[in-house]
Order: sequence, then structure tokens, then C-alpha cells
Amino acid sequence: MQKWLKIILIFLNIALYFTTVALWIAAPDNLVLNLSTSVFTLVYSVLLFFYQRKRIQAVLTSRYSTRFYTEITGVFLLACILALVNYLGFKNYKLWDVSADELNSLSEQTKLILKEVKEPTKVTLFAKRENWDQVLPILKLYSFEQRRLNLDAVDVEESPQKVKSLGTSTFPAILIENSKQKVLVQVMDELSITNGFLKLTQNKISKIYYTYGHGELDPDDTGNEGASILVTMMKNSNMQVEPYSLLKNEKIPEDATALMILGPQDGFLDNEIKSIKDFLGQGGRMILTINPNFKRDSLQSFRAMLMSFGVKINNDIVLDRLSSVHNVDASIPIVEKYESDHPIIKNFKGTTIFPLSSSIDLLPTEDFVTSILVQSSAFPASWAEKNFLQAESGKVVFDEKIDTKGPIPLAVAVEEKGKNDLQTKMVIFSSTSLVVNGYATQGPNFNLFLNAVSWVTGNEGLISLNRPVLNHERVMMSSPQLGIIFYFSVVFLPLALFAFSFYLYRRRLKL
Repeated sequence: MQKWLKIILIFLNIALYFTTVALWIAAPDNLVLNLSTSVFTLVYSVLLFFYQRKRIQAVLTSRYSTRFYTEITGVFLLACILALVNYLGFKNYKLWDVSADELNSLSEQTKLILKEVKEPTKVTLFAKRENWDQVLPILKLYSFEQRRLNLDAVDVEESPQKVKSLGTSTFPAILIENSKQKVLVQVMDELSITNGFLKLTQNKISKIYYTYGHGELDPDDTGNEGASILVTMMKNSNMQVEPYSLLKNEKIPEDATALMILGPQDGFLDNEIKSIKDFLGQGGRMILTINPNFKRDSLQSFRAMLMSFGVKINNDIVLDRLSSVHNVDASIPIVEKYESDHPIIKNFKGTTIFPLSSSIDLLPTEDFVTSILVQSSAFPASWAEKNFLQAESGKVVFDEKIDTKGPIPLAVAVEEKGKNDLQTKMVIFSSTSLVVNGYATQGPNFNLFLNAVSWVTGNEGLISLNRPVLNHERVMMSSPQLGIIFYFSVVFLPLALFAFSFYLYRRRLKL
């Protein structure tokens, strides 16, 4: 009975060591539990040593122990070699993302922005401890890419004084700070976090004025036909968006980075058109969305002004019968392929939709380069319908005399030739509805528009910063399931292997 007691005590000591190591690995932040377990294990080992000192002395001086010393020395040297290799790998690591949707890697645009971090930068996550695992993995990707980042995490429940200095009660939140300034991020996705680094590395803030008074989208409207979500995204992208009345002012402010016109319905006065034309003629930038007008075209003077820049926006409606494959009306062209090499659209991913779109024609010009960004499918699937009566009735037939065969340009970019400074740039979308609040779930639409704004304002760091759509479901595991995996893989299985090894050792002693 005494012999079995000794064996049980030895195995209990070994199990305590395994448990201690497992606790330090699984819960390194729980210092009280880990230190208590470690001290108890060491004290238990010392007491066991004195209880078994004669037997231990006999074992240590046996010839089997001599062989064991030789073998353990070899194992130790091998472990040293592996530790050295591991250290070199830690200092010169490389990540491979083998997931189908590249969920475990940052976009190329984020990597470019992180290269602009030239000084040590502290990144602190403020969240409840149970929420750390939701955000820290993506922050670790940032630290892997940029060695100057120093990651930290603060439990908002345990450190109320640190939280109070943030000035926010919404968590999780990320504070990015260097020696010059601080940036607070409160949306936990790659775009928002990267925007935080962009604000930290760039002092320039793009100032965009949006027009009102002509039936444009209302940036303050939170309804389905408003543009509040778009404007919020722009502000989160380090842009300052302000209203501006062309009717009340003779010229567009000199501090304007760009002018934004979202879906005008009523005509512009001559002095307003002159202000826009003068602004563009002096190297101004503009983002325009425009819808077809079924009742009357009150924007003829405005359209004529755009023709001087090589763009003709027709008052018609683009129909695409391939949309029916997606159970969508033909008046909502769906675009899945992008063939342009323009910076706005290069490497762009995602399906975009263009509800109620006009057709755009590119005109020859000596001073400007025009590029098609997005276009509908080829004829006979799509065409530009000129007969609004047919379109409203839902019974449309292509008329070779007046209608235009597809593919039809839906978005174009205009760039002045031969200039680096004060270079006129424009992006024109033939649909306004693509960025209304009602299509907030259509992420690629907003990504495309933000790409266009970034290009127009000369801030191309965030172009195409979009994530692929998930094609597979994630594996969700409960806490008991995770506990079973942990204890079997970290505690019970190693203990079983050790017991089997001890059994073989005892068997060899009897031979």
C-alpha cells in the first residue's frame, strides 16, 4: 500500500507541474492564481524530496541514471538549438495566410500606411477583459507588420482612472498615440483602425464642401433617402465635410480640397455654374452623382458645362437584363467585373449596384484624360433607354434609332493632362442612389465612392481598402467544448504519455 502511495504522490507532483505550465500559458494575466499554484507545486516538490530522499539518492547514483544524464544532456542541447532557431524565427518572422478569404492578413493599403509610422507608437485597447480576444488578434497583425508599435490592453472595469482620461463611455476603443498626437478609434474593423494610423501620420485634412439648394441628397437625413451614413464614413476617413451654398457665395472657398454634388434635381443658375467652372479651371476637384430626370431636364446648362471637360451625361436610363438573374429589376445594373487599371478601381473587389443610372459619353478633348471606371454588361443585355414612357410602363424595347447599345459607362474619372500641381480632377457617377442610406448594407458601393473621393483629394492611401465577402461559415465553439479541448490536449494527454513512459521504464528495470 505504501508503494502505491509513493507512486500516486509522484504522479500528483507531475500533474501539478503540467497544470502550472498550462495556467501560465492559458491565463498569463491571472498572476494571483498562477503564482499561488507555482509556489504550492515547488513546496510540494521539496516535501516530496525529503520524504523520498533515500530512494531518490539510490536512483541518482544507479547506472541507469548515468545513461539518463547522458540522454538528458543531449535533449537539453537539442532544446537549446530549437530555442535558438525559435528566437531567430521570432526576430525574422513571416506570416502566411492560407485562409480562402485572407481573413488573417492586412490589405496592401494598410501595409503602405503602416510604413509611414516613423516613430515609436503606442496602441492601447480599452475593453472588458472578456472582449479582448475580439480585437487583439487584428491589432497583433498590425504589430507584426510594423515593429515600432507597442501593444497594450486595459480592462475598463479594473482601471477606471485610465478610462476616465479617454473622454468616452463607448467600448471597445483603441487609443493610438505617439509623441505628437493621439487618435481614438471606436469602430473595430480594419478600415477604421487604419484610418486612425492615417490621421496620426498625416497632418493634412481634406476639406470637402457639399452643395445644397438644388434637391441634392441631405447629409443630415438619417432616412433611407438620406446620405448621413456616407458623410459619417467620410468623416471617419479624415475628411472634413461642410455644407456650401453656391447661390449665396460668388466663389468656392480657397481652402476647399474638393466640391461634392450629390444628385441635384433642380437647375443651377448661371453664376453658380460659373463658380463651379472657375473652380475646376483653377485645378479644383469635384465628385458628382447625377440621376436621370423622368419629368423634365432642368440640368441642361450644368450638363453643357461638363461637356467642356470631355464628359457628356445623358438624361436617359440604363437597363440591364442580366440583373434579373439576381432577382433585381433591370433598372438596377449590377457590376461584378472591373477591367480598368485606374487607381480607383484597380484591385477593387465586390459587387456594386447602380440604381436608376444615366448613360455617360466620353468626348474627345485635348486637355483632359477621361477613363471609364464602371460599365454595364454588353448588348443585348444592356442599353441606354431614351423613352421614359416605356421605362415607366415596364414594357421596353430597344430602339436602334434613339437608344444606345451597351456596355454603357456608369462611372468615369477625368484628369487634366500635363500638370502635377493644381490639376483638375473629377469623378462622375451616373447614379445617386448607390450611396443613399437605404443601400448601407451594400458595402462595395460605399467603398467605391470613398475610393473616388480619396483619388480626387490626392489621398490615395485608403483606395480599395475593402475586405472580401465571407464565403464560408465560421466554426463556433462553446466554453465547455473549449475546456475539453484544452484539458485533453494540455493536461490529460501529456500526463497519459508520461505515465506510459514511466511504465516502460519500470518494465526495463525488471528485465
